Amino acid sequence: MTVKDSKKIQLIKLAEDKVEKFFRKLLFWEKDDKHIGKIIRRLHHFIIYSGITCYFMIHTVMPSYFLFLVLYVFWGLVWLQHLLLGGCVIGNIENNLLGDTTGFITPMFDMLNINVSPKSMDNLIILISTLIISILSYEFVIRTRRYIKSKPL
Repeated sequence: MTVKDSKKIQLIKLAEDKVEKFFRKLLFWEKDDKHIGKIIRRLHHFIIYSGITCYFMIHTVMPSYFLFLVLYVFWGLVWLQHLLLGGCVIGNIENNLLGDTTGFITPMFDMLNINVSPKSMDNLIILISTLIISILSYEFVIRTRRYIKSKPL
């Protein structure tokens, strides 16, 4: 293991510890790790599904440039966290607390009979989030250009 790898592992562990402490303070009444893990998993899935729902709402019901901009910045930060820390910190915390390796995309793999190791799952999450941020970046450029052109000088 190189020094760079050990520093990255230390950074990942530090991020997971800080986020877990934050959730433990937020959920101060709950002492059981399993319950905290279930609450974090539900919150995590809520955030993911809310982002997907907002994206579809932006394209159908309420086409707002600023809502898209907020969503783009949020998903950009999520992508950056996935890239720098080698996967999803919140997903790792909930897996540690619950003692399993179930992720957000695991039910889809189960449905398709695809076996994926936890390390492959982290790499797949990075790949999917990179694909999503690439598509959103292209859309950001197009929407920004259209927004600037629509404003009078």
